[in-house]
Amino acid sequence: MNDHERLHIDGLVHEACDLLCETAIQRCAGPTRALAQLRDDPNGEGIWLDRFTTMFLSEHALDNEAGACAILEAFARRPMPQVEAEKVGQMLKLASARVFADLVRSKADEALERASTFEGAAT
Repeated sequence: MNDHERLHIDGLVHEACDLLCETAIQRCAGPTRALAQLRDDPNGEGIWLDRFTTMFLSEHALDNEAGACAILEAFARRPMPQVEAEKVGQMLKLASARVFADLVRSKADEALERASTFEGAAT
């Protein structure tokens, strides 16, 4: 993968993280509650990580086989998620969405942890 392609994918992960954190903080009434919800149930009320990932990848035209390959190539050293699919294209899209969601969840966890620390210090 070329450096500029990797930079683009990394930028998308950061953009997704920022957007997820911003909306989760609003929906969950603060970073501390958003962090707790993200850790407790990332697909639950206020976070909806899988739905968020699906929409984000679609908005950035990465919800196809070529986009899936770009994501998987960018994160080739990460463990392959277990997915069940009948066709190779479907498997690629499911695997890349899970890898992307896992990265966004991890980055959001870190960002919300920092935000909740600052929230606690401000009160």
